[in-house]
Amino acid sequence: MSQIEISNISFTYLGREEPTLNGISIAVEQGDFILLTGETSSGKSTLLKTINGLIPHTSRGKFQGNVRIDGLSVSDLTLSEIGRKVGLLFQSPDNQLFCTTVEDEIGFGLENMGMPLHSVDQAIDEALDLVRLEGFRQRETSTLSGGEKQLVALACLSAMQPEILLLDEPTSYLDVNFSRHVLQVISELNKKLEVTVIFATHQVQTIADFCNRSWSLRDGQVTEEKSVPKLQFKKTQVWERSVIHVQNRKNLLKMISSSFNCGGNTEIIDNVSLQVGYGEIVALMGQNGSGKTTLLMLMAKLLQPTSGEIILDDCEPKRNGESKIGFVFQNADLVLQAKTVEDEIKFGPLNFGMKCDLLEKRSNETADIFGISSYKNDHPYALSGGQRQRVAVAANVSLNPDLLLLDEPTTGQDMSYLNTTMQKLCHKVSNDNKTLIFSSHNVDLVLRYADRVLILNRGKLAFDDSINKFIDSHAGTFIK
Repeated sequence: MSQIEISNISFTYLGREEPTLNGISIAVEQGDFILLTGETSSGKSTLLKTINGLIPHTSRGKFQGNVRIDGLSVSDLTLSEIGRKVGLLFQSPDNQLFCTTVEDEIGFGLENMGMPLHSVDQAIDEALDLVRLEGFRQRETSTLSGGEKQLVALACLSAMQPEILLLDEPTSYLDVNFSRHVLQVISELNKKLEVTVIFATHQVQTIADFCNRSWSLRDGQVTEEKSVPKLQFKKTQVWERSVIHVQNRKNLLKMISSSFNCGGNTEIIDNVSLQVGYGEIVALMGQNGSGKTTLLMLMAKLLQPTSGEIILDDCEPKRNGESKIGFVFQNADLVLQAKTVEDEIKFGPLNFGMKCDLLEKRSNETADIFGISSYKNDHPYALSGGQRQRVAVAANVSLNPDLLLLDEPTTGQDMSYLNTTMQKLCHKVSNDNKTLIFSSHNVDLVLRYADRVLILNRGKLAFDDSINKFIDSHAGTFIK
């Protein structure tokens, strides 16, 4: 008997005509380490949810077939019973963190499993040591970076010692060092404790060496690849730029000795000074917790510096329906609010006074750029995580901002779509003399599209120079 038996399962989300999963049958043996790949919205997250019981227990839609774990049907088990065997790491850690402190977050599951309090205390320390977050025990979860939240979520799962780990893009928010460490930890759990791992990712080259099996999900069907190594690809000409940019160095943004803290002694942003001109495409890099998101929020005027000054050029007049700044959060769910994708794209221009005849044209053009025209009438939360990220970016681009700020835009995106969209976006930015600043751990993306690179180190601006200088001095540090 296989540890996991998936028998002819299909699932169609409420309001959809086409099934996301369509007649999948496959088995998993104890100790397997499976790479799960597929394009954005191919159904990877949906498949993982059928294994841990969120489908059919909580998700609305039509479910057929059966999933068995150790011979027991998931449909007949409670989520509590499944949770003792199966741990699921969501694509967005914000969707599974709800306690106010890291200590309470890790302890919550253990206490609900009935673990004695003295054992809970030790298990929390061991889990934090495992993911290299020593000293984070008393930290408030709301103050953590996206990558730190992802590590806390993984610590919560490892502390509960599940027999099966389902990981949905577990390194998408992590820098190269933490990614490497997390993969080593997961590999050790797999080899030493025979924990079964199903690892969904677009970063095939990062994980392929750890897996003994690989699945490819397409058109609702799983195909078992004959060998994992053939999925790896060789990077060629990574230094070659995909887009040629024309720059106008008139200043758009200026930061003068800007610092920010949350009321404590530690500066999250520490005495940063820089200038960004119209027409630039700037990549922002740095380790998890270095302050990238905070710096972008300061640039967007969503936060005010505790000292120093931030000046935004107001000389360029904006037309009705347009904004000076566009900002896309790392977690797109924080900004999506409309009932349909089309309404989401129209929301900003409409509230900035765009006329109806222009609004329709702008909406259609933006949807085409980001490849989301086919689901304009869908509710944003009926989409996959990667699709929601696309909608959030499209909603900001529809405002035609002078300064577009993207926090980890690669999350949940397959590389084919990402390259196509980034080329369109960079051409638009360059042709219209706009400015794009994006944070990313993806060095390939940076090398292809950035004119200039900023590197933060513990809140300080450690590097600010051209892409060529970055290649000469820092690129190797960030390559996985």
